[in-house]
Parts: sequence; structure tokens; C-alpha cells
Amino acid sequence: MIKRKLALAAFVFSLGVANYAFAGWYPTNQSYQNLTKIRMVNATYGYAVGGEGYIVKTSDGGDTWQPLSLQSARTASGSYFSISDLSFVSVPTGYIVGNEGTMFKTIDAGRTWLQLTVNNSGGNITSVYFTSSDI
Repeated sequence: MIKRKLALAAFVFSLGVANYAFAGWYPTNQSYQNLTKIRMVNATYGYAVGGEGYIVKTSDGGDTWQPLSLQSARTASGSYFSISDLSFVSVPTGYIVGNEGTMFKTIDAGRTWLQLTVNNSGGNITSVYFTSSDI
């Protein structure tokens, strides 16, 4: 009888833990293109990126996502810019990198993007991390 009560208590406890662990994750009705990276700047603001210059932003902790426009989604050779990583040092200031040495910077939370010159002979940039906006 004690074993049964312990087993029942363990089962009920595991249900509570499972519900708590997954309470914050749920599907949305929004569709996203080939997202490869997501970075939350804080509990409210975050950005996600993917192929063909696709960028989305949340300002409500991920409940909704708004697409952002990358003015030039093509690289120097004419191929689509595939974003491989992003780094935001604050809500308005961030960097994205990708194929053919392409790098962009925003200082207005993704409304506009400035293409930066990177001297790496056109190789792909696969990772980026900034601690300051002084670049």
C-alpha cells in the first residue's frame, strides 16, 4: 500500500513538473522561413534570422513576431544573403552576418540596416558576437 501511494505521489509530481516545464512553449499561427538563429536581447525583445535575408523581431517576449526588411538581401555576387548569425548589444543596436563576408548593422531596432565592409576575401562568416556598439 505504501509503494502504491509513493508511486501515485511520484506520478502526480511528474505531471506537475511536466506541465510547468512546457507551460511557456506553444505553437503560433505565424509562418517563418527557414529560421536558423534566435537571440533574445532581454525578456521582451528578440530577433530571429534565416535564409534569403529573412529577419523577424519580437517586442512582446515571443508572443508575436514582425518581419523586418533587409534593404539588400543579395550579396556582391548576386546570390541571396543567407544570414548565419546575429548579435545584439542592446535593443536598437545589432549585427548580422552571413555568406560571402556580408555584415549588416542596425542602430534603430532593425528598421534600417547599414552594410559594413568586412575584409575577409568574400568567405562566409558563420558566427558573430559583439559586446559594444563601437564598430
